[in-house]
Amino acid sequence: MNGAAGHERASQHRLEIEPDSRHLADSNDWRLLVNWRSYALGLLVVQLQCAPATADELRSAEAKKLVELLRLKDSLQTSKGMCSSLKDTNSPEKIDAKDSGYFGGIHPGDAKWGAVVAAYREYVDAICLHPTVDEGLALAQKEYEAALSEADLRAALNFYSSPAGQNLLKGHRNVQLVLADESKRRQSEDLSPALVEFRRKLDAILKGARQ
Repeated sequence: MNGAAGHERASQHRLEIEPDSRHLADSNDWRLLVNWRSYALGLLVVQLQCAPATADELRSAEAKKLVELLRLKDSLQTSKGMCSSLKDTNSPEKIDAKDSGYFGGIHPGDAKWGAVVAAYREYVDAICLHPTVDEGLALAQKEYEAALSEADLRAALNFYSSPAGQNLLKGHRNVQLVLADESKRRQSEDLSPALVEFRRKLDAILKGARQ
């Protein structure tokens, strides 16, 4: 009796500590289901990431690449610098020397002259603020997308990627620098006299209006 009872208790103890095989199968099925769902989700993400670009996306990418190849960023930065240089090439001092009444009778050395110079610099900064370089690049890309077909864009990319295209770009860059320097020089020479003439005509118009 004692032996049979001990065997029965041992069997019960083993059942308590050993998992039911059905439960184990259910647990394995659940793990397989979770793993399968994770795999399917991962596969979907990869497919979405590897999906071929649309025609518009390819066109936009090609237009952006063309903007980079043409080095339009350098050109825009040159233009921005040329505009900002007005603060020096056509400084308030130079304007006053050509037209002593331009600033309302305030001249270098006067107590209010510093305020005049500060206001003039703010004016130049304001007119040179836009478009920014990034705005200019975005605008150029948009225009190339609108003006060129996909075939045209690819042909342009092929050409400007070639040695001849790169040499042409260097030539363009040199021409732009020469034109920028010439423009700066002529602005310095011509702007002040033009302002003097404008003020003369404006004074005559105002005088005639008062009569």
